[in-house]
Amino acid sequence: MAGQIDIFILMAGVGTRFRRDGYDVPKPLIKFKEQPLFVWAMKSVKELLPQANLHLVICAEDNIQDKVELALTNLPDLRLHTVHIIAVPKRTAGPLDTAVQAVRQTAVHDRTKPIIFCDCDLYFESTKWIDAVKQFMSGPANEDALLVSFESEAEKYSFVKIDESGYAAEVAEKKVISKNAIAGFYAFKEAKTFLQTGNKVLDGYAAVSNEHFISQVYNELIHSGKKVKVFKADKVVSLGTPEEVEASGKLDI
Repeated sequence: MAGQIDIFILMAGVGTRFRRDGYDVPKPLIKFKEQPLFVWAMKSVKELLPQANLHLVICAEDNIQDKVELALTNLPDLRLHTVHIIAVPKRTAGPLDTAVQAVRQTAVHDRTKPIIFCDCDLYFESTKWIDAVKQFMSGPANEDALLVSFESEAEKYSFVKIDESGYAAEVAEKKVISKNAIAGFYAFKEAKTFLQTGNKVLDGYAAVSNEHFISQVYNELIHSGKKVKVFKADKVVSLGTPEEVEASGKLDI
């Protein structure tokens, strides 16, 4: 039975900062509190997993499918509906390119269903964002896409300007345009909206630091009059660098 939503966890990046620090394990499999990083992304959306088609997107060059499958056998606190491992054949032109390729490879036949993309290197909690995604799954919704944000001015993140009604007015990648950094969880009411807009961005937008990012899709949606609601995170634990993994080890999550 098909799930009510498709969730893609993007695990095909190089993990350059970890490699520079001597890690010989591909980034998604690096352990944090005794579990691989990608499992923490799964825990962030655990309320949705029982009704979701979960897709774990890896790079074939990393040769990690067996290890990912093994990690999935030891998740007693997560209820999974269906799980698919998708291997893109080689490094892509960034997270957006990875996401578009992954959707094309999967059996996302009903592209009117909602879709989520998750970075594999963070954990977050946001009750309001989860509730809004559930509304996508259950019936009509006023929004076309959702973002979740947290307070930061670190240039390594993407950022969103929020209007007085809580909707996104502008999004920028690696450019501090507000104090609202974007957590790497991206929800769209319909898969077809993401795919159409994502292809347009890949074809017509300039890359940022030689990569295309999902945040760029949101700017295109905003410019075309779509509604993007932004919710504040209750908690965000960024795990994208060795320093962050080490510093977050003592957090209670």
